[in-house]
Amino acid sequence: MKSQVVTAVEQIVSSNTAFVLIGKKQTSEPRVIFPGSFNPLHKGHRKIASIAESIIGGPLYYEISIDNVDKPTLRSDEVIQRVDQFDANQTIAITRAVTFDQKALLFQGSVFAVGVDTLARIGNYRYYESDCDANGEQKMHQAIDLIEHQGCRFLVFGRKMENAFCGLADLALPANLQRLCQEIPEHQFRADVSSSDLR
Repeated sequence: MKSQVVTAVEQIVSSNTAFVLIGKKQTSEPRVIFPGSFNPLHKGHRKIASIAESIIGGPLYYEISIDNVDKPTLRSDEVIQRVDQFDANQTIAITRAVTFDQKALLFQGSVFAVGVDTLARIGNYRYYESDCDANGEQKMHQAIDLIEHQGCRFLVFGRKMENAFCGLADLALPANLQRLCQEIPEHQFRADVSSSDLR
């Protein structure tokens, strides 16, 4: 597994391929993509994956991007450490897809399993602005429209944020993003645990 992950990271970094799959080989395209840093993988992640597969069906791919908007690029040893947490019957896609419009281009027709905190960022135009380009709102709508055009949508899981449980109804989302969302109600999923707390 270790050499497979190192080779995968090298392929991604050299841009020889858009993504590499690790773990269980699938005979069909993914129906669910579960992106995350998984640092560490915890019971909340596993429950999200289980619920998403039961609702949408499989296959489900976990997705780890070696690039991140707010963090340094992952080293090979960091990717190995994260992949080693998964079972042999799970499939992990390693990519460089930082944004969800980039992920949608890789995994057309898939449902993304996301927390409300992630969805809030997707629907916040400030995350699309840069020092040299302040037109974040237009870029946000273009990105969301591209996600829809690729046949993708979101399965949304609530989570505790700032000492209160937050669900889809608590977010002020643009209409074009709102219509792509299906919420998992709190009675079906609530796991007040986060990777940052466990670290």
